Amino acid sequence: MASIVGLAALSAQPAGATPGVKGTCDLFLNKKPPEYAGPSQIFYEVVVDCALAAPTDVRDSITLWGSDKWEDDRLWTDRPPHHQNDKFLHETFIVHENYLDEDLADEDEIYAIVNFKRPTGGDLRIKTNKVVGWYGQFGI
Repeated sequence: MASIVGLAALSAQPAGATPGVKGTCDLFLNKKPPEYAGPSQIFYEVVVDCALAAPTDVRDSITLWGSDKWEDDRLWTDRPPHHQNDKFLHETFIVHENYLDEDLADEDEIYAIVNFKRPTGGDLRIKTNKVVGWYGQFGI
């Protein structure tokens, strides 16, 4: 059974976001069962759910980040084909646990930034909640 590791969403938009446009995105990391790739390989299903104010926004990319005191680390970028949204976005993809290991020998704080293209030509960036956990195999 997959464990769900993230729950709350942040509605604050990061620097570079389109002012006055509201939307929220939630990040979940679900551990895949050992049958997925064997007991020595651990993978996570990354789930991003967004509620948008405008159904015409087109999802451009999802980037996973590791939160650090001085500078955040880009961990993974997913750019599937562009598609039209209908005020709700549900995206999933699979990553190996080592992609989520952003702090060696310390807890990892993972969040995503979801980028949308506006029909007017502008960009919309929405930052998700942080998911905190221990990911990766130490020393790899």
